[in-house]
Amino acid sequence: MMNKTKKSSARDMRGAVLLEVVLALGLFVAGATIALGGLSTATDTVDRLRRELTAVNLASSLIAEVQLGVRPLQSGRPEAFAPPLSDWSWSLTVEPLAPTVEARVENAADTVVSGVVRVEAIVRRGDYAYRLTQFVVDGSPSTGPEDGAPSVSSSSGEADR
Repeated sequence: MMNKTKKSSARDMRGAVLLEVVLALGLFVAGATIALGGLSTATDTVDRLRRELTAVNLASSLIAEVQLGVRPLQSGRPEAFAPPLSDWSWSLTVEPLAPTVEARVENAADTVVSGVVRVEAIVRRGDYAYRLTQFVVDGSPSTGPEDGAPSVSSSSGEADR
């Protein structure tokens, strides 16, 4: 009878070890799944932030080119950027703010500039679009030098999803 007790306790011991191994494996798989899910979320967030940062930089560059006179102050159809950003496209929308709006130029008490326009730079990649809007003074002063570049009065930006 002693022999039967030893055999059943050895069999119970092997069953308990097998159960422990299965539980440990299950816990490991669950932990790995949670860790990989977190890593996937972090990677998606980094990609989204990289896309948004690129869009903000491209839109800001377009507005700066308009302000410097490198790019004409006119609306246009969407165009692709030069490589390596050829998967991004851009367009400008220029709208007069109001036909009678006048802005005073700083440090020039008698100089009045008319023609404040709203410039919106739209940058796209696939289904993602970013819009940056700034108000720019168009035209040269009515008195004074004719080489006045457009200047900024305010700005705002937003992403379309």
